[in-house]
Amino acid sequence: DEWGAEFRPYYQILSAILRSLRALCPVDNGIKCFLMSATFTDKSIETIRDLFASTDTSVVEIHGGFLRPEIQYSVSEVADFDFDKAVLTAAKILPKPLIIYMIKPFEAERFAKKLQRLGIKRLNTFTGQTPDSERGELLKLWGAGDIDIMVATSAFGMGVDKGNVRSILHAGVPTNMDAFYQQVGRGGRDGLGCQSLLVYHAGQRANAEDLNSITLIGREK
Repeated sequence: DEWGAEFRPYYQILSAILRSLRALCPVDNGIKCFLMSATFTDKSIETIRDLFASTDTSVVEIHGGFLRPEIQYSVSEVADFDFDKAVLTAAKILPKPLIIYMIKPFEAERFAKKLQRLGIKRLNTFTGQTPDSERGELLKLWGAGDIDIMVATSAFGMGVDKGNVRSILHAGVPTNMDAFYQQVGRGGRDGLGCQSLLVYHAGQRANAEDLNSITLIGREK
């Protein structure tokens, strides 16, 4: 429910298919459905229970939430006029490989150019505007260790599994805690140390709060 309206029809279709298959199956050997995620919220649990639960059996919920101990979390609030400098300084000194998460694609491109002017060459960008024809090659270079810094938006994540990411830098306030935790989870997958640094200014926090107040599908619709 947080990935955008374009994802919802597919999940709703899955629910309908599951119900039709259950109608054709013997009750004793009915279809079992498992739904797994790293970031289920109370809202999403309620939604998927309504969509996928069988009418004659109870839902079993298993929670295993924990903070991964190998990640060290830091947060730094700066003045808006110091924001660019703070992000560029962090990008230079944080251990590599490094993912820098930006909120908007144009911000990712802007900071990538600033880093290139500082002499950092082994970097690239991956956003929602990255052409499909380029994504596969970028993931290949990233996985092979040919890119030290990936400047990205939330589009960089699905299916990405690189074990030795040493740092995650959030330049700005993520839209919600689920997005933050999921993106931080890209680091330290080999069990070794990983740095998580969030740099922001007050205006970005207000913007994130405004984004969370938008209702895509309200009562009237």
